[in-house]
Amino acid sequence: MYQIGNYYFLDCPELYDRDGLYGTARGDYPDNHIRFAVLSRAALEVARRIFRPQVIHCHDWQSGMVAAYLRNAVQGDPTFIGIKTLFTIHNLGYQGLFPKSALAEIGIDPALFHPEGVEFFGKVSFMKAGIVYSDALSTVSKAYAREIQTPEYGFGLDGLLRRRSDVLNGIVNGVDYSTWNPESDPNLAAHYSAADLSGKRKCKQALLREFGLTSEAAQARPMIGIVSRLASQKGADLIAGIGEDLAKEDLSLVALGSGDAKYESCCST
Repeated sequence: MYQIGNYYFLDCPELYDRDGLYGTARGDYPDNHIRFAVLSRAALEVARRIFRPQVIHCHDWQSGMVAAYLRNAVQGDPTFIGIKTLFTIHNLGYQGLFPKSALAEIGIDPALFHPEGVEFFGKVSFMKAGIVYSDALSTVSKAYAREIQTPEYGFGLDGLLRRRSDVLNGIVNGVDYSTWNPESDPNLAAHYSAADLSGKRKCKQALLREFGLTSEAAQARPMIGIVSRLASQKGADLIAGIGEDLAKEDLSLVALGSGDAKYESCCST
C-alpha cells in the first residue's frame, strides 16, 4: 500500500480552459510556450510558498523550462538552494520548438540562446532546456536510453545526450498491478492469467461484438489491437502506408487513439 500525496492545480482559464491539452486536430496552440512556461514557474512557486522539495521531477518538453528557471532566473533565491531536478524523456520526437522571440515572452535571459543552452537550430527548445539544465536524466526504458543517443533516434539531440550519458538512465515504465490485473480487472469480459489464457478469447469475442464483427469468420481470424496516439512519430504513417495490404489479409484491426486529423479519419473509415 502507498499513501497518495497532495495535488496542486494551476487555475488560469485564459491559458488552460481549452478543448485540448496541447492543441486541436488542426495543430498545436500558438501560445504553448507561454502556457507551459507559466506552468513551470507555477511549480517553482509551489516550492517557494507551500513546501520545499528535495527533487523536482519534470517530464518531457512541457516542463523542460523548470530546470532552466531553477538554474538561472531564481538561482540567487535561497529557497531553491540544493533542490535537484530529474528530467524524464518519454518521447524525444516532441521537442517544444518555438521562435527566438519566445524568450522575451517567457522571461528567459536571451544569453541562454546558444548551442550549449536552449538554442536548437535557430529555435528555442524546451526539451533541450530540460536536458541541459537538469541534474539527472531518465527515459522509459534502458533500450530507449540507448536509442536516443544515436543519430537515427536522437532527433538532433543525440550528441548532447551522449555528452550527458553519465547522468542518463533508463527506468522501465511500471503499472499498478493491483488495478491493472487481468486476473481481477472488473472491466474485462473475462479474467485470465499466465497459467490460464482461456479468458483472452472471451475478451476478444466481446470486443468484436462491440464493433459489430459478429460473423464466424471474424471470430476465427486474428485480431490486431492498437492503442496509441495517432501521429507519424508513433508510426501511424506506417500503418496508413500498408492499409490496403492489411485490408487484403484475413484479419481484424481495431485502433483506439486520437491525434492528427488525417490519421483519425483514416482509422474511422
